[in-house]
Amino acid sequence: MEFINSLSDGRKAVVYDEGNNITIIFITNVRNMQSAVVTRDYLSALDCLYFRNNLYVVYISNTNEVKWKQVGREESLSLITGTNEVWDVSNLKMFVINEKIYVSYQIYNDGKNAYETRYINPNGDRKTRLMLSKNERILKYDITEINEEIYLKIKVSEEVPYEYFRLSIDGQEDIGLSREYLIDEEEENRRQEKYENKLKSLEVEKAEIKKELEKQYEDEKEKNDEKLKVKLESLKEELSRQHTAEIKALEENYTRQYNELSDMTRQVQEEGKKYRELYVQTLNVINQKRAKEETEKAAKKEKTVNEEKTVKQEKVVKQEKTVEKETAKTDNSDVSKEANKNEDDTEPKDKPVRKNTRKKKVSTPEKTES
Repeated sequence: MEFINSLSDGRKAVVYDEGNNITIIFITNVRNMQSAVVTRDYLSALDCLYFRNNLYVVYISNTNEVKWKQVGREESLSLITGTNEVWDVSNLKMFVINEKIYVSYQIYNDGKNAYETRYINPNGDRKTRLMLSKNERILKYDITEINEEIYLKIKVSEEVPYEYFRLSIDGQEDIGLSREYLIDEEEENRRQEKYENKLKSLEVEKAEIKKELEKQYEDEKEKNDEKLKVKLESLKEELSRQHTAEIKALEENYTRQYNELSDMTRQVQEEGKKYRELYVQTLNVINQKRAKEETEKAAKKEKTVNEEKTVKQEKVVKQEKTVEKETAKTDNSDVSKEANKNEDDTEPKDKPVRKNTRKKKVSTPEKTES
């Protein structure tokens, strides 16, 4: 559902439903258009009114409420709440009487078994008031202006003409109905033709606007594609420059790190060389000291061995001298015994012979360690 409104500043405002959104497009010219979302909770029954340089919308929300809103404001006003009643609401419309905005709607009253047309003043007390009640089903109804007067236009069937009731408001905001006249078929046909011509004009205007919008969309798309292409090429060049600069920076960084590492390696090698030379020198000193200690130890050991050998030799010599003395003594004793024997031979033979039980002591020289 679309509504085209001519604004006082020369712009056109197109209000239409789009899913759960009510969207408005302000058109200055085919090259200058602005769009905005009026609300995002739309369900059905959209109507639009331009009054005193302001746009108003009324609709049934997806939370089962009849809402009224001034375009450009954030808040919405809930006129009717309650699931059962809202589901029966149809033909939401806005109209103006005595410079006041009213919202009308049609509903079936089960208790009275009647079809009712009601209205609400959203800027007033917001009470629901009865405008018209009929036992017959109201096939169509509309609020229309004739000779600067506001009329309620109803039709109960296709076989009967429209009925028109002039609307007036009293001090209590009650709308009065006066049976003005019944319009004959010829006059109704003229009015219907006028209405259809206006509708066709609006359809043509809508088609032209749609065509211009599509053309603008294609032009903008082509321009945007070209801009995107240029921007893409610019981004590629920029990325290429950045990539080259990053590679150069990386190369310089790697070169610097390599040079630093080479210098550090050279310094480490020089320090290692110094430590190796110092190690060799220290090792030579230790080896020399160890060799000297081993030489002194060997000399000391050899001296000790020689001293022990000398002592043993002296001991052997002393033992040998002792043996010689004992041998000489033994020999002298044997000689003495022999002499005594010879003397004994002159003695009587029956004298027992005395055996020499004394053993000859022989000393064995000790082995000397080499």
